[in-house]
Amino acid sequence: MKYQRTYHLPFSNVEDDSKFGNYLFLDGKEIVITEKMDGENTGITNRLVHARSLDSNNHPSRNWVKGFASNFQYLMKDDEKIFGENLYAAHSIKYENLLSYFYGFALYKGDICSSWDDTVKYFVEKNIISVPVLYRGIFNNDIIEGIFNSLDLKTTEGIVIRNADSFHYNDFEYNIFKAVRENHVVTDQHWTTNWGKNKLLEKEIQ
Repeated sequence: MKYQRTYHLPFSNVEDDSKFGNYLFLDGKEIVITEKMDGENTGITNRLVHARSLDSNNHPSRNWVKGFASNFQYLMKDDEKIFGENLYAAHSIKYENLLSYFYGFALYKGDICSSWDDTVKYFVEKNIISVPVLYRGIFNNDIIEGIFNSLDLKTTEGIVIRNADSFHYNDFEYNIFKAVRENHVVTDQHWTTNWGKNKLLEKEIQ
């Protein structure tokens, strides 16, 4: 299972190949808005750790997340898959106060993306930090756009909104959307060839 492409909200600063999604499906539903963090999308099962990118050769950041995952992989069931941001290596944004080098944002059990509450509960049990929540409530476009416009877009890549409830893998495009800052990819070359390490808030315990 590969993490699917997230479509953009109408006010997102898109790239040439970006697509807008039909976010009206969320009208009247409870949503969660989280910070879109600038790392490498990473999937974890009880047997495998892999980047979303096809360029998944060995790299110190990928070696780190494999070691991190080994702390809880043996507790995962065969049908469970965690998705999150590997933030060990700095990409466009250089973080100075991370709580961990891995922030989780989704949990699948089979073809079902778990509700946000079940996802957070699962992450707590596995000692995984969740991506920061900026808002939770009934879908409101003005609130969503207001939160995005209030961000410090020099240190934040953008936002992700998702249905707070569970949904099927095939319905991903109707349940998760994003908005990103202008020129959110500013690295001169691929980050794996010329990279620096992000920093934790305190001593490196994760």
